[in-house]
Amino acid sequence: MKQIPFLLGLSLLLACNAGENTVVSGTASKIDTTENLPATAVPALSLNDGVKWKADAKTLANVTLLKTVVADAAKQNPVDYSLTAAALQKGLDKMVAECSMKGPDHEALHQWLLPLIKKVNDLKKASGEDAALQLREIERQIHLFDQYFA
Repeated sequence: MKQIPFLLGLSLLLACNAGENTVVSGTASKIDTTENLPATAVPALSLNDGVKWKADAKTLANVTLLKTVVADAAKQNPVDYSLTAAALQKGLDKMVAECSMKGPDHEALHQWLLPLIKKVNDLKKASGEDAALQLREIERQIHLFDQYFA
């Protein structure tokens, strides 16, 4: 059972490979951003020896899209959390599909991305005050990107 979080994390790390399918344990693997990923499987995000990690143009554009989704949700009264969760999921799916980063910068991106995926999955299941709390957590996670990536 403990292998499931490891295999999910491994498939996520291997998923961004410029459109190729990665084979893990004999099955074709592609990141599934709808999986309920454990936050404990993700190492802490830190700077690259005091310098921000490099993100490619597609990643920067997709993060901007996610920021827009959260900003648009804040303008709603009341917030439609299920629509917001669906829009965030669509943005995450797009980010993963377009991912072409490699190397240590790519690994750092996944340290930021895995907790975000989990929070979006939690938002899909939440309602009321729990959903409001999840959306605030998602907003914090999205805005962490600017602290660690350029």
